[in-house]
Amino acid sequence: MVMVKIDIPHNLNPVCCMVSGIDDQYFWKTGFKLPTYYLFWASGMCSFVYLKYRKASPPRMVFFGVNSKIQYENFKKILNVSYEKLEKRSFLFTLSRIQDSIDNNYPVIAGPLDMYYLHYSRFYHNTHIPIHYVMIVGYDEGKREVIIYDCDREEPQKVSYEQLEKALNVNVQRIGSKNTFHVFYWPEIIPKPQAIAERSLKLQIQFMLDPPLSNLGIKGMRKLAYELPRWRKELNEEQIRASFEQLVYFMDDRFENKNFNARKYRFAEEFIKPSSEFLNNEKLLSVIPEYKKSGDRFVEIASCIKQTENYDLDFIASKFLEVAEIEERLYLNLREIMSGSIEEEPAL
Repeated sequence: MVMVKIDIPHNLNPVCCMVSGIDDQYFWKTGFKLPTYYLFWASGMCSFVYLKYRKASPPRMVFFGVNSKIQYENFKKILNVSYEKLEKRSFLFTLSRIQDSIDNNYPVIAGPLDMYYLHYSRFYHNTHIPIHYVMIVGYDEGKREVIIYDCDREEPQKVSYEQLEKALNVNVQRIGSKNTFHVFYWPEIIPKPQAIAERSLKLQIQFMLDPPLSNLGIKGMRKLAYELPRWRKELNEEQIRASFEQLVYFMDDRFENKNFNARKYRFAEEFIKPSSEFLNNEKLLSVIPEYKKSGDRFVEIASCIKQTENYDLDFIASKFLEVAEIEERLYLNLREIMSGSIEEEPAL
């Protein structure tokens, strides 16, 4: 019976499942280890998205990052990669395509999938978490199992075909459908960290200052601030509570119910600092206090929401306006700093 495994190094990237496998592949292809979490932030995960769904629960949602579709499109621009996506096919067809990719030495990013069915997960047969991603690096046809790397597991895990089929049977709005996977194809010339830093910073600046839609970036913050005081006319108390619960959950940068700075502190330390080193540009460090000021405002918002269910919508709205003003200045400053930056030695 056939057993195939790609010999690829794996590094821990907890809470970064969508990009963990891509980080591993970058190291595999270049021999250069990017800082932990760097590609996570580079893909747009310190942004702002405000969504309204009349019939959804909750009907108002705020995210401080982008979904995997946008992340992967950003990687095309940042890393010069291309990718193939397969979704909504039968599991048997999907499995055969996964095996073909492995046979040709291409790891597979599988997901979204439900952690409820992953036997090694703390959510196994306990809680449905249908927005997880893993990298499949091998399969054993005799034992009918795949070999995967997970973002927060050092050792490879073996998952049966039966478990994988159940885990991939999800349909997550705006993220993915059942039996979805991506295969990334790397160019001969792969960008160096300097080029990654410059490209990702410029994408972040553009997204925040000049978003394609008014519910994104700083425009989205102001739109939320303008609409918040009207929530009591538009929503019932249960809908307001659910919307704020979702908001607070995503303001916690590690989802541990204690860090409500909307990822601003971590972004400053884990992306801006190393980007300053990659670009040899100390001016970038000047925006770190501004990110932390923004994070402090989010802590105030979370404190207000968590103290009472009689939410002070005007106060929360005023804090979002403060965040918008801080971040507009911040990103205008970043745009000025990056305006003279030119990629040099962009490839490995």
